[in-house]
This record gives sequence, structure tokens and C-alpha cells, in this order.
Amino acid sequence: MGRAITAAQRGARAYRLGAGMPRALRVGFTGPPGAGKSSLLREVMKRLRSQGDLAALVACDPVSPVTGGSFLGDRCRFAGLSDDPCLFIRSVAHRSPPGEMPPEALRAADVLEAAGFPWIFIETVGSGQAEVDGLRGADLRVLVHPPDAGDGMQMLKAGAIETADLHAVSKCDRPGAAVLASELRSALATDGGEPGAPVFEVSALTGQGVDALVAELRRRRDATEKERLP
Repeated sequence: MGRAITAAQRGARAYRLGAGMPRALRVGFTGPPGAGKSSLLREVMKRLRSQGDLAALVACDPVSPVTGGSFLGDRCRFAGLSDDPCLFIRSVAHRSPPGEMPPEALRAADVLEAAGFPWIFIETVGSGQAEVDGLRGADLRVLVHPPDAGDGMQMLKAGAIETADLHAVSKCDRPGAAVLASELRSALATDGGEPGAPVFEVSALTGQGVDALVAELRRRRDATEKERLP
């Protein structure tokens, strides 16, 4: 699998979806640095695996502007998962302009889909509010907020908050998370008072809220599969 992805990233196009295989759901996770994206994804993938699903992750890591190298440190959060043959983790150095999805990540996702993985997660580098193109190519976009992301005024600013399909307030075992989640729900509500995109309070440390997030991801996947039926 690793060699196939490397070949695709170098320009090879000899891959296609197997006959009768369902298309994958590509779920993008983004958010500011330190929001806990990797830790949350680890718990999400563990739960999907416990439910019998295959899952893959393409983790985009920042590149040093000084050396041009990348530490590829996101995969350190997934210790213990890489030994499972039904889970696949691939790190990608983000050498595209800030806020854009690296083409290497999308090519890796194409190969993983052709291999039959029903869940493909794409984790972006840390992003800001103005970076709304970082999840271009994802079917579902999840924005992860740290509990100290700011006050209600931050929630009113345009940008990535408006484009996310789901929101996760991470580290909800810490003070301030519940207040932030409440302010976020208020900011996302429509003028008529209808709820906006769902907001989940989650903790990778305690597991709180992760099952609810996974259930919503599965519901979205089922809905997407129905829409794709001829």
C-alpha cells in the first residue's frame, strides 16, 4: 500500500475502484495547532475499528521554512494503531501554499479508496479562520476547536467556521469548553433560531462525546451512500 501511494504521488495513474466496492467517505479534520486533532482522530478510528470497520488516515504535517524538512510527528499520536492491518496511516509533508490541500494527500486518498477503505480521514496542518480551502476534496469537514479558542466575538467572524459540516470542541474535560460550545451553537444558529452545524463536546483523554461523534459520522456516511445510489 505504501509503495502504491508513493507511485501515485509521483504521477502513476494505474489505480481504480474495484468492481462492486462502495466509495469511501473522505472526512477532513482541521483546526488550529494544538486543538487535539490527532488525539481525537485516534479515538475515532479506535471506535470504528472496534465496530468492525476498516479506516485509513492521511496526516498532513508542516514543512520547515528553514530546512525544507518535515518531522511527520502527527503519526506519533497513533502509537498502537499502526500494528492493526485494518488501519492504515500515511504522513504527508505539506509543501503546498498555506490553507490548501496538498495534492499528494488527495492522491493517497484515491489509492486508499481504490483499495477498499470505507473511511478515509484527512488531517490538515494547523489552520486559521481564513483557511477555508484546506479541506477541498473532503466529503465531510470537521472543525476542531480547543477550549480556549476565544470568546463569542471570535464565533461571529467569517471563515472556516462557516464551511464546517461538524464542530468538535476538544478537551472538554478542561474549564471553558462548555461555555465555548454554547457560544458556538448560538453563533451557528440561523436567523430563525434553527440549529446550525452540530457541535460536539469531546475529550480524547476521557472518551467523553467521542461515541456521539462517531455515531454522527456513521449517520452522515449512510446518508451519503443513499445519495450516491443510481
